[in-house]
Amino acid sequence: MSYQFFVTTGGICAGRRDAVGTVFPATMSRLLQVPLGLLLLAAGCGREAVYATTFAPDFSPPHHVVSVLGVYKDGQMSSEAWDAIAARVSRSLGAASCEAAYSRSATSPNEALWSAVDEYTLANGPTDDLLAKIAPAALGDLVLVVIVAGKLPTPKKIKIQDEKQNRQAAGNLGPQGGTGGPGGGAGLTRNHGPMFRPPAPPPEVDQLDLSASLFSVPKAASVALVALKYSGESVDDAIAGFTAKLASALPGATCTGWNWEAKIDPEAIR
Repeated sequence: MSYQFFVTTGGICAGRRDAVGTVFPATMSRLLQVPLGLLLLAAGCGREAVYATTFAPDFSPPHHVVSVLGVYKDGQMSSEAWDAIAARVSRSLGAASCEAAYSRSATSPNEALWSAVDEYTLANGPTDDLLAKIAPAALGDLVLVVIVAGKLPTPKKIKIQDEKQNRQAAGNLGPQGGTGGPGGGAGLTRNHGPMFRPPAPPPEVDQLDLSASLFSVPKAASVALVALKYSGESVDDAIAGFTAKLASALPGATCTGWNWEAKIDPEAIR
């Protein structure tokens, strides 16, 4: 048994929905650990918004009830990130407001649980193993985690980059342009005494990656992924397009909350 994923791109490729790859069952639960750029590589259209939708073969998209866990942003869970997109995600699930379970409020009755979730996701991300341990508290048949990574460039950043490129073109390298002095080159990966310098940071990619991972409570496995790689200029446009794609991927969906009388042991998560 295998999973097919589909890509839809904007612009010239609008409306195209091609099967571009196969994902095997052992891999489906690890999709969140794969860089979104690799998942979307086969789209090949070079547009500013590229969408990919993945379904398990035995998953029927219409008419599901969804419990929202929250947002995993830049390597950690974030209640603030959920607040920023909650209204639009809620509307995509047919509701005025959906409750996200994750909250790091000091008054949260589940503070110990979310502390354990933080420790786990910082090390591993929101895996199927984690969701299976939290799922007994979900009132819906699906658990949603929204994943956010990257950011769009600011005008100031673009200007700085252009100035740097101009200096390099003129042969005037900045302090990070050489290969022999401290701070230059790719850096070393271990201490070499006085010559030690930390590895150079990875190059920044000016794009926003958004994805919605859907975990089936009865199947105890991930069954769908809706993803966007966006390199345009408007975060608002990116969120609007992403939530519209989520709504079309789950027609007739609605959201519900959580039952915390179903005790979840934080120590079982750590």
